[in-house]
Amino acid sequence: MMDVKNLVIRLAKKEDAEPLAKIHVNSWRAAYRHIVPDSFLERFTYEKRIRAFCEALEKQSEETYIAELD
Repeated sequence: MMDVKNLVIRLAKKEDAEPLAKIHVNSWRAAYRHIVPDSFLERFTYEKRIRAFCEALEKQSEETYIAELD
């Protein structure tokens, strides 16, 4: 059982772009392998996702939340 009394949920900031990108890319590569073409997943890069997250967070064009435990 997880103790959530030290859990904080907050809006993402530009500084969160890199870890968000790594989570996003790794998740896609794991979840969609053998479902979408490998060539698509290979073009789904950390660098592209970092830029996309930075842009979205700067423009506040979408809401992205971070859950932090301790």
